[in-house]
Amino acid sequence: MPYIFDELEDPIWRMLSSVKRPSRYAGGEWGADGGLAEGKERSSICLAFPDVYEVGMSYLGFQILYNMASGIPGVRVERAYCPWPDAEAYMRENRMALGSLESGRPLSSFDVVGFTLQYELTSTNILTMLDLGGIPLKVSERGEKGPIVVAGGPGAFAPEPLVPFFDAFCIGDGELLLPDLLSFFPARSREDVLRGLAKTEGFYVPAFHEGGSVRRRVLMDLDGGFAPSGMIVPSSEIIHDRVGVEVFRGCTRGCRFCQAGVVSRPVRERSPERVAGIARDLLVMSGYDEVGLVSLASCDYSGIERVIDLLGPDLSAKNFRLS
Repeated sequence: MPYIFDELEDPIWRMLSSVKRPSRYAGGEWGADGGLAEGKERSSICLAFPDVYEVGMSYLGFQILYNMASGIPGVRVERAYCPWPDAEAYMRENRMALGSLESGRPLSSFDVVGFTLQYELTSTNILTMLDLGGIPLKVSERGEKGPIVVAGGPGAFAPEPLVPFFDAFCIGDGELLLPDLLSFFPARSREDVLRGLAKTEGFYVPAFHEGGSVRRRVLMDLDGGFAPSGMIVPSSEIIHDRVGVEVFRGCTRGCRFCQAGVVSRPVRERSPERVAGIARDLLVMSGYDEVGLVSLASCDYSGIERVIDLLGPDLSAKNFRLS
């Protein structure tokens, strides 16, 4: 697998000695193989998280999408995170483009750059990443050869403030939307891709939207849906430094002030047997000794006692922890 610091003369290698926490930019983590042998690429996507490495690597959604995309024939998937101000200053001073962790290729060289909109305060980070990555900020300024810039996540349900900067918005569950998005590549033109997405359920393409509501794509069967068989093990400590396994989507509470609880309806649970199986596999491949049950309110998961019973022998025998 390629490492972006193979050569001592590589500009990113030189940057590592000039910034705090260089592991944010080094790449080469266990499990970060991009899913494709070099020279066989049909399409490429960079999953871009608009915050620093230790925050972005804690996001289970990107672990799922990365693992999923790496299993699609012909697809190259890589990642990028927003640099800390010291790294941003170094990159601007030395005219370095923001690239992916896997290969260092600039964001502007991918077919698709996909951002997640987890919270509104990262909007300025998105503009920073586009600028550093060599992508014009506004859709109207991008040429034919530039990447399709898309956004998903809870912030995509209120997209209008960011319409000038995104070609398309993905509305709903990424496991259903990602294969449809990548199916349009290779493409003859940006317009062909965007017109195709505009006709596909779950995509809002402002330039070709003909009015009306965009129907959200919902994965109703979590057991039958995609579950990661592997994960990227971070090269340094992150915010949520453990295996994460999603136990359900939606929320039983229905609080009116909570956007996440509304846009992720209805409640859909994963079976305890499936949860335990995923947890065992990821604990073994990752080397972690702790697994976290992930959802909006995991204490409301109806199968939590059964999961504890199923994982109990492993937790005791191998000193694993459950959180």
